[in-house]
This record gives sequence, structure tokens and C-alpha cells, in this order.
Amino acid sequence: MVKEFTKSNLENRMVVELRNGSRCLVVDNRLLGKSGYLFLTEEYEGVGEYNEDLKFPSDSKWDIIKVYQKVNQRSFDNDPECLILLWERQETKEITMTEIEEKFGCKVKIVND
Repeated sequence: MVKEFTKSNLENRMVVELRNGSRCLVVDNRLLGKSGYLFLTEEYEGVGEYNEDLKFPSDSKWDIIKVYQKVNQRSFDNDPECLILLWERQETKEITMTEIEEKFGCKVKIVND
């Protein structure tokens, strides 16, 4: 699996998974899915285009969170066995001090390693 992946790295026939759980096939400048398509590099109806970091600026549910190798079969969305993961977004989980203290059941002080 690669550590970094950008919009420029996407190639035709790669499969991407969006934050909303849907999978799309990369074809030319579009992400083709069951319910339609999204443009990768041109503004569509004023909602913007994908950033180089594969995030969609106007709505995070369209962010690309996984990229899979190129596929040859049309049933990629119904047959996850054919998908080989190339990249997955690594996100930092945000948590409050109160949540940490609740988890440990005591007061917590953060110290440097």
C-alpha cells in the first residue's frame, strides 16, 4: 500500500471509495457510480472540484477515502474480492480531554514522549 496518493495519481479503471460508502470507477475526468457521476477536475454546477488531496471542498461525504488497483470487470461494486487496496486515507481522530478521562476513569495529564 502506498502512503500518499493524489488526484494526479488516479488512472482510468481504478476504483475509489467515497466517505459515504459508495464505490466509483475512474473514467477520464469522472468518477462513475451507480447513481451518476462526479467530475474530478472541473467545477460542476458551482460545487467545486476535487482538491489534489482527494477531498471534495463543498461536502466531505464525497471525499475519496480509498483507492483500489485498476479493474477489468464491470461488477467491481458487487464483487469486492476483485479489489486490491492501493491507498487508504489516514485521519487523526479528534477527542476531548473529558473523553480520555472517561475512558481511563481518572484525571489525565498529557506529557511529551
